[in-house]
Amino acid sequence: MQKHIDELKLPMYASFSLTFALMGDAFLYSFLPVNAPSIHVPIIWIGAILSINRFTRIVLNPLILRVFSRLGFRLPMIIAAITAVFATAGYGAGLGITILLLLRILWGISYSVLRVGAITYAMDYPQKGLALGVSQSIVESGPLLSLLIGPLLFDAISPSLIFLVIALLSTPGIYFAVKLQERDRVPDRQFSFKVSFPSIFNRLAFLGAFAVEGMLVVLIGALLMDARPD
Repeated sequence: MQKHIDELKLPMYASFSLTFALMGDAFLYSFLPVNAPSIHVPIIWIGAILSINRFTRIVLNPLILRVFSRLGFRLPMIIAAITAVFATAGYGAGLGITILLLLRILWGISYSVLRVGAITYAMDYPQKGLALGVSQSIVESGPLLSLLIGPLLFDAISPSLIFLVIALLSTPGIYFAVKLQERDRVPDRQFSFKVSFPSIFNRLAFLGAFAVEGMLVVLIGALLMDARPD
């Protein structure tokens, strides 16, 4: 029993590193559609800011494993966890659209590294179903915590400081990334990349993300803006 617990530590560390990195992103999705002017973001840029990290991940996801094969898993995940904290802190700084877009791109890269790392460490565990279930439960807890704490902070401090506080709350992710042990290296394989038509599962996942994470978030934001008192 103790052996299984010890083996499950690494998947849990990787998942905790990812879930803390997700806190700022989760709150940004609920914050920006309603409060964009408070951090000097024109309404027309909301869609680009919220989506550019996903375009980044589409391009870079095939390259992440190549990075891991060259550098190992631990170092890229530590760098990604640090980058995610700094990106979160910069969201509310009002540094302009260009810097905000750059921060979102950096966060997207960090997320790709941490997500692939968390899944890979979970797949190293002998009972893969258990490890993946525990991993996903941990990953969902960070955004949940952020969405509960964020509105409370909004009533107490300025919007520009909210993301700084959330960034500070995200710093334990760096600790868990440092706690990771390096995985056994696998020999480098010749890198190849090909584009194929998505499977039915991937198409359904795309439609679900488009409807829920895209259209629903924008619709709720518009409704909340209309409901705000003048």
